[in-house]
Amino acid sequence: MIKNNTKYFWPITSITLIIILLIISQTQLVKIFTEKKETPQLDDLKWLDEMKKKSYEESLLTPKQ
Repeated sequence: MIKNNTKYFWPITSITLIIILLIISQTQLVKIFTEKKETPQLDDLKWLDEMKKKSYEESLLTPKQ
């Protein structure tokens, strides 16, 4: 009875380990792709903030009519 149980132990553990590693690798890939997509948006936002600051500073410098 005990030998029967140990016969399946290593194949089952190896399969579960492979599945766990696959899940981890997939989540890492998803993180990489989402980070690459987010960075241009952040750059655009920084650029927009800089433009707003410049226009605000220019409006302060020019005399109001």
